[in-house]
Amino acid sequence: MTRNLTMPLCRLYTNIQEKDLKDGMEERIANGIAEILNKPVERVVVIVLPGVRVFRMNSTKPACSITISSIGVFDKERNPGYTGPIKDLVLKEMNDLTPERITIMYHDLDKDMHG
Repeated sequence: MTRNLTMPLCRLYTNIQEKDLKDGMEERIANGIAEILNKPVERVVVIVLPGVRVFRMNSTKPACSITISSIGVFDKERNPGYTGPIKDLVLKEMNDLTPERITIMYHDLDKDMHG
């Protein structure tokens, strides 16, 4: 049986409203994530959830939380090298954000735990 492993999966939650997000940002983020993680863009899934309620650093100012799940790219040696470029990518798309208002969670997935 051939498996189509769709990876990485990037979920971006933000309290910025849909109307204030740039058109096409999902595609640009997908391309950036593919480049940063050295994965084919055809395998990248980006889900943007705008308008969620976020409280970070004692404030409800614009913020976002990003969760990226993938196979074989996350570990303690490589993760620090991803954070700066991913934050830069998101900051280009979401003008109201500042770097300290972005959190990123990396999830390394076992290839057998994905379908």
